[in-house]
Amino acid sequence: MAAAVRVRGWCELPPRSGPGWLLSLSALLSMAARGALATTHWVVTEDGKIQQQVDSPMNLKHPHDLVILMRQETTVNYLKELEKQLVAQKIHIEENEDRDTGLEQRHNKEDPDCIKAKVPLGDLDLYDGTYITLESKDISPEDYIDTESPVPPDPEQPDCTKILELPYSIHAFQHLRGVQERVNLSAPLLPKEDPVFTYLSKRLGRNIDDIGHLIHEGLQKVSHQ
Repeated sequence: MAAAVRVRGWCELPPRSGPGWLLSLSALLSMAARGALATTHWVVTEDGKIQQQVDSPMNLKHPHDLVILMRQETTVNYLKELEKQLVAQKIHIEENEDRDTGLEQRHNKEDPDCIKAKVPLGDLDLYDGTYITLESKDISPEDYIDTESPVPPDPEQPDCTKILELPYSIHAFQHLRGVQERVNLSAPLLPKEDPVFTYLSKRLGRNIDDIGHLIHEGLQKVSHQ
């Protein structure tokens, strides 16, 4: 019967007989004293060589924890049972995946998240834009821009940084690297029908370029106050 000695890990020794066993045990204890077996599983082969078992459930992440060491055998047995269950589930899936052809359709009809989404995940636009209406912040655009002002043929685009000196604000997430280097970010273009573009146009009765110029004029007036 093979003898096993655990020293901050797991090691298997050859049968307990003869001088070979004593030499192997002596080598094992010598290596353990140097901390060589901290987190690995070593096996002494029949020819007396000590080989490392790299992919082994006996490896200890915290070899200094006595409780984990004492529960090592229980943990390994649990992993073996879990492996059997996963293999059985895999076999079951492989045997039945071609039979249950309506699995995806049934899942889309029964799953609460799929019902709420109304469309399959592959048809969702994960880059859809969003916006917050001005009314939700008690802001009326008519109080800041002259909606009746004429717009030149070459309208200006509003740029706050060119007109106002904006102070640093942590609420603008300017401390994040992604915001600081936003010039390197890329995103798909939003369609012209997106509510981000159509909200003010529908409310003010002007196209988005005209509204941008009116905002530019409003910013200039604020900067001179």
